[in-house]
Amino acid sequence: SATVSAPLRRSVSRGVRLAPQDRQALGEWVEHQYALQGASGLIDFLDFLVEAGDRQDYQINYAPYTLNRARLEAEIAILESGECADEERVHLLRLKHVRDNACRCNDQDMTAWDIAQLVDLALAGRQLDWLEEDRLSHYLDAAMRLAGQHYSSWHDYAEGLYSGFGFFMDDTPEREAFLMRFREALDAWLEARPLLAGAWASLDFPGSAMTHWTSLHVDILPGEAHHLH
Repeated sequence: SATVSAPLRRSVSRGVRLAPQDRQALGEWVEHQYALQGASGLIDFLDFLVEAGDRQDYQINYAPYTLNRARLEAEIAILESGECADEERVHLLRLKHVRDNACRCNDQDMTAWDIAQLVDLALAGRQLDWLEEDRLSHYLDAAMRLAGQHYSSWHDYAEGLYSGFGFFMDDTPEREAFLMRFREALDAWLEARPLLAGAWASLDFPGSAMTHWTSLHVDILPGEAHHLH
């Protein structure tokens, strides 16, 4: 909501910056996760998230399979019968997610996954001096518009975020553990628990100096000190 974004913008615009080693780690994370190394590439990708994002990939390349189970099973069988390159392996994994309706991916609007990436990357870009304040505000406003257009509550938003996280996650032995912990974190955030580490405690009070980066929302696991990403 606007009450959240306003203090966030003020904190960033006051010039609160990460320590050099943290800025370096943030830049490495952006490059490793998104192959982005500068302002131009970041802006192009942020614009993509606003206009299309991963949600469009699902709608074009995967949603049609929900209408033709036989075609879906045949496509999976073909890919499983031979050696898969990396892109084919990812495609096969996502086809199986569609088949199994993993994390209710076929039933949820996964725009929240794009919104979360949009906000995370826009804030990272500001910290890395790749975005000016007005450009950051532009993307935060776009994120709020998308959320308002696609969801009617934080619960609906959380369901979409969970589905997107699960659908687009790479195959990993820790998948189920990641999903369980992310779900637990979302539940805790929605219920503002535990009392001293829930949603209210995770937001910097308006007008106060930002005390942590980023605000401790669902990235922080309840009772644990490490991050999801």
